[in-house]
Amino acid sequence: MYSLNRAFEKKLAVLNAGGISAAAGVVTTVVARSYTATWKNAGLFGLGAGFVTMMFICPKFLYKSGFNLLHKSKNNAA
Repeated sequence: MYSLNRAFEKKLAVLNAGGISAAAGVVTTVVARSYTATWKNAGLFGLGAGFVTMMFICPKFLYKSGFNLLHKSKNNAA
């Protein structure tokens, strides 16, 4: 019923976290452009926001994917 491939689940979790952090970086860049003189400065703020978001979101997604994988394997074994 479910694919129990741990490597695929981890890659998917990192990809999802990367997408969310990229979106946060873009939004931060656009907002920061209103307050900074150049796009370069705004881009640095956006890059920092994307990095910080990735640091907080990625471990949560990896933990959740591992927990869901464990839950699926226990349900399939029973």
